Amino acid sequence: MLTDTFESTENQATLDDDMFGTNNERLKKQKEIPITAIISNPPYSAKQNNEDENIKRVKYSHLDYSLKKTWIDTSTATNKNGLNDTYIKALRWSADRLGKDGVIGFITNSSYIDGNAMDGMRKALLENLMIYL
Repeated sequence: MLTDTFESTENQATLDDDMFGTNNERLKKQKEIPITAIISNPPYSAKQNNEDENIKRVKYSHLDYSLKKTWIDTSTATNKNGLNDTYIKALRWSADRLGKDGVIGFITNSSYIDGNAMDGMRKALLENLMIYL
């Protein structure tokens, strides 16, 4: 089974239907089903410099736009690189996928609690999500 969780909710077609048609159909059906919980231990990659570190940097236009509008643009920090971490993207993707009805449970460190770049993220989380620490 082929999957890229972030890619699964992007609008553009990236997989060849002839080669991956079954997988594409599964993803389309999966997007139509409402979910109410996402439990995860997302990867971390904010300080990765290149693809040689085995975590390829992929651009996700829909997810990156959502992250920019909700958390990056609202941050007052000068250095916002930490908000491009795949862990932060996983949290944004989860919030977008669940909408207003659901629970997100992640294994986490505390960087988003006191990191300067995460101030806009914290504000949005407090306004839009119920968080239990």
